[in-house]
Amino acid sequence: GTEAYIYPQQPLADGGVAFTGASGDFVAKFNTDTLDTLRQVLVDFDVAGADYRIGVWDQNPTTGGPGNLIYQSQVEQTVEGRAIIPIDSVVQVTDTFFVGPKQLTTNRVDFRFQFEDPPRQGAYWFTSPTGSNNWTDFGTVPSPFRFAVQVQFPTDVVPGCPQLLEPASNDSNITTAGLLRWQEDVLGGIPEGFLVYLSTNRD
Repeated sequence: GTEAYIYPQQPLADGGVAFTGASGDFVAKFNTDTLDTLRQVLVDFDVAGADYRIGVWDQNPTTGGPGNLIYQSQVEQTVEGRAIIPIDSVVQVTDTFFVGPKQLTTNRVDFRFQFEDPPRQGAYWFTSPTGSNNWTDFGTVPSPFRFAVQVQFPTDVVPGCPQLLEPASNDSNITTAGLLRWQEDVLGGIPEGFLVYLSTNRD
């Protein structure tokens, strides 16, 4: 499944949020009721060529903001538009956690957003320089930004159930020259194989 703050019916604002003359980190808060594994992160940028990493933090129990950095991606470069960053190791999260881009240099990443005025408190945070533990809640500034970052978890796929095409279901007039044909169920996952039982027992 996918978790996001942005509203799909609302366009992203022009420009982006970034640090000028400094490095720093932007994050959004997410929650999960059970222990889950992050699969990938989606972020939107308004500039190309700036170095960044995707970071994942647990929650600081005292401040309610980001705590320990539990994962960071390899160095990526921003592209204009949406970037999809696979999580290349097992990153398990539970309860509250934070995800966002780490601007590694003074080159602005221009992280896309939607306007949210007033911004909700405790949802979006920033710190500078990158790696600092001195986080500021956007809701207390306040800055009217709703970050364009999404997290995705693995989705269970229902196994495919093949549809019998030939012979017809319950057909008893079957010869040794008859054909056996099935069709994969397009609504489920791809089956790994089929088991076929042949018998003369008609009871």
